[in-house]
Amino acid sequence: MDIATLIGVIAGLALIFGLMQALTNRLEVADAPESLHKRMVTEGFMSLQSGDNPRIVEHKLSVLIEPRLRPSGNPAPPQSAPQSTQADEELVAEVARNPASTTDTTFQFADAARLSDRSIQAVLRQIDQKDLVGGLKGAPESVRANFLGNMSQRVRGFIEEEIGHLQADAATIAEVQGRIANHIAKLAEEGKLDLPEAEA
Repeated sequence: MDIATLIGVIAGLALIFGLMQALTNRLEVADAPESLHKRMVTEGFMSLQSGDNPRIVEHKLSVLIEPRLRPSGNPAPPQSAPQSTQADEELVAEVARNPASTTDTTFQFADAARLSDRSIQAVLRQIDQKDLVGGLKGAPESVRANFLGNMSQRVRGFIEEEIGHLQADAATIAEVQGRIANHIAKLAEEGKLDLPEAEA
């Protein structure tokens, strides 16, 4: 084989490789929205089947979409809860003293105040709506603000309303918070979220 033929073969292979790479990139770009759509449909059906409120399902699905593409157009800015749902300091203190608030891991529910937005969104997709409302009922304001700040305005309003109407004692709330903390620790073990660094 002479040099001219070898150069021609190499040039042809390079051209084919370039064309295939361009085609691969176009297919990946075209596949991303389709994959997201299928994932959203699957998660939506699973959430509805498990009995989640449609507003909660909407929130779970909206966190999968880039903020600029969400139905509201912009991510909702974090806001403090209205006066009617501000954490009751006595209830928070009573829940913290309750032995049911202890968890199987070193992660405690109060540590959720230091979770990143991405981690909070992963938690919101996984935990039950009733547990979320129960856990936030007696949660410190910093924890409540971290969760509510990662919800759309409509879902936040619904959750705040549910918190305001919920009647639960400190032992029940502490048990729910312990369950959520254990679930967060399990998600961290599975690599689905990052736990905050331990405070010195």
